[in-house]
Amino acid sequence: MNILFIGRGGNGKSFSINSIEKQQSADNASSLTLSEFQEYANDTSVTEKEFQELINIKVVKCSGIGDRGEDLNDSITDVICKLEDLLTESGGFNAIVIVLKYGVRFTKQEQDAVKVFDSVFGPGMIPKWGIILFTYGDLFYQDAKEDNGPSFKDWCREQTGDVQKLFEKANFRIILFDNRTKDPDQQKKQFYTLLETVRNLKAESRYTLQEFQRVSQSRETFVEEEDTNKQIRDKEENNKEEKIHEGFWLCQVIWKHKETVGIISAFAIIVVLTRKGLLRNISNKFGFKNWLAYIPFFSKSK
Repeated sequence: MNILFIGRGGNGKSFSINSIEKQQSADNASSLTLSEFQEYANDTSVTEKEFQELINIKVVKCSGIGDRGEDLNDSITDVICKLEDLLTESGGFNAIVIVLKYGVRFTKQEQDAVKVFDSVFGPGMIPKWGIILFTYGDLFYQDAKEDNGPSFKDWCREQTGDVQKLFEKANFRIILFDNRTKDPDQQKKQFYTLLETVRNLKAESRYTLQEFQRVSQSRETFVEEEDTNKQIRDKEENNKEEKIHEGFWLCQVIWKHKETVGIISAFAIIVVLTRKGLLRNISNKFGFKNWLAYIPFFSKSK
């Protein structure tokens, strides 16, 4: 059995995979028993063969899917090629885990990431193979303890808006990982929760390369849009650089000739430039906190 982890950078994919692999290590594997899992899952129909397949599940991640714009290290084309290689090597995935971070609002970036998943994998991926995994479970337990809050399951049901739509799309297959816990029982429970969720997917087949290729048209449209957006971003960045250098040069000239134009006039011109955003661009570029910080800097260029 294989599962794929995807999600925006920094959401905790690697830490979650490390937690899973720790349970599969020789030091911990001997403590995983069929009877214990049956009791946890409240299901005595799980066979020894099925249990062994579950605990030896192979976990891989594909970074870059869900990152956009400046967050995307590789081009979207490279990410898709990497995903094709993973699908070919693995023979497909029994589940695809979307990693989110608890304690962070479901921002536009996260909403865009879900749109990316639909564009790359097809709109049928999340309903059929998707599992949502929240990391930073320690923060959830802390909030729940301080506010006498709901259980994680109830918290998921209480959410609204776009995140609730995502939960419904995944049929509330949502789990919580505390990757910082040192409690071996808690670590094992998290592992069992993932295995039980994968088992309960009951997907008739894996998400395979053939399934991936069936949605190539929507993916090609998405890649074209990303390329166009990148060109627009690059053009905007170049324009910003030009404005920065223009404003930088103007301020140097003004301050160099402040005795000629008068100190008050020099200040007035710099204020005008500030209102037009030129000095703000310079400040963002060079890290000065406000335009007053430029006065001693420009005076050095006399």
